[in-house]
Amino acid sequence: MKEKEYEIARDLFVTSHILHRYLDGQMPCDAVTGAQGRMLGFVICHYQQGHKLCQKDIEAEFQIRGSSVTSCIKLLEQRGLITRESATKDARVKYIIPTDLGFQVHHQVRQIITTFEKNMLSLFSEPERELFQRMLERLRQQVKQNEEEQP
Repeated sequence: MKEKEYEIARDLFVTSHILHRYLDGQMPCDAVTGAQGRMLGFVICHYQQGHKLCQKDIEAEFQIRGSSVTSCIKLLEQRGLITRESATKDARVKYIIPTDLGFQVHHQVRQIITTFEKNMLSLFSEPERELFQRMLERLRQQVKQNEEEQP
């Protein structure tokens, strides 16, 4: 019987799925999923620095499709964590503004993620972390190059 080849994409997918499922289960009061919490955090971080973000900024940061961002923004808005306001120069552009409740939930989510990150990083030495980061970046660059080469 031939030995099975290592499937890196499958391994990355399974690991990502496990991490997402765990983080989603840790989120406060089912207010947000891990992905929604990260998106809310991104919006709040920039808002606190005096920058208002629109959907395109989120798409670029997280490398996800517009439809995924739209559904996430709608859920965050329905839960009262963000509001949207039209840009003064172009009413088609909607800025995403965190609410007071959004800030509260973000604080809780940030604590959960910070603890989780510390636990994950404690598994590796500094040289291992640096190597891991370089390897992941190399994988991302290869996939990006493959996407650009496709017709």
